[in-house]
Amino acid sequence: MIIDPMLRFSKSWSRMLAQGVIAGAAIIALAALNVLAAALVAALIEAGIDTGWAALIIDALFGGWHLS
Repeated sequence: MIIDPMLRFSKSWSRMLAQGVIAGAAIIALAALNVLAAALVAALIEAGIDTGWAALIIDALFGGWHLS
């Protein structure tokens, strides 16, 4: 007789585990987005655009028009 080892976990524990995995994935996605933004800014700087303008262009590309 084969017993599934996951049967010993309660549903609430499984939900907490799933929420933790989702939160971890969101943190990793935000870090990856930050690295992507930095790489795009560096590429624009290498193309000859001033540093401030390159950062502003990438910020606008990501929808970050928060100039208040």
